[in-house]
Amino acid sequence: MGDDISPFILAKSDQLNADDLVGGPITVRITNVRVTGGDQQPVTVELDGGHKPWKPCKTTMRVLAALWGPRAGEWVGRMVRLYREPTVRYGGVEVGGIRISGMSHIDKPKVITLSSSKKTKTEHRIDVLRDVPASPPMPAAQASDRSALARLSADCEQIGISASQWAAWLQTQPEVGGKALGPVSGWSDKMIEWAGRQLRGEAGARFVCERDAQAMPDDGSDDLPE
Repeated sequence: MGDDISPFILAKSDQLNADDLVGGPITVRITNVRVTGGDQQPVTVELDGGHKPWKPCKTTMRVLAALWGPRAGEWVGRMVRLYREPTVRYGGVEVGGIRISGMSHIDKPKVITLSSSKKTKTEHRIDVLRDVPASPPMPAAQASDRSALARLSADCEQIGISASQWAAWLQTQPEVGGKALGPVSGWSDKMIEWAGRQLRGEAGARFVCERDAQAMPDDGSDDLPE
């Protein structure tokens, strides 16, 4: 198995967490924004690349609104760079939080000063991200199905593993050639689809055989592991 532990340190959650970014920032495109309202996490931002949805806090929403405007529908298709800021406090304890360090669709670097407490203010420097063309839309036949990541996760569940475990095993195989795959949350749809085809093909059958062989006792005992 390779030495990349990234697949094993992702937070078990249905949304992007600051701890998911301990390995470094991510640059992502916004694919959809849902405004649900309420006091807790009223905005959900969907991201490309197989990342979990991001639910921005009030500070990051203020940065987005200051530079892109308050109409969330206009953010779709634009890019942000997100990073983990370890000094973010909650309940008086430093727990870390997600912050923005770069955005597309701004003409120059910006500095936004916002209140971080009743007595202090913090400067947020936002660099310019060079926009790149968006990925082509998914064909209607695929869009009506589940996403590539959801399908891969479901296929993995059928044989009793997670998508991260499958990624870690794939990294040890000749098909990958020693290339570091990184965490599944950062994979492109094309990469996820490739991993799914491998799971449903010869590589998946080879994995099951190896796993079953390793699970068999080698001392002649009929005892089953507890």
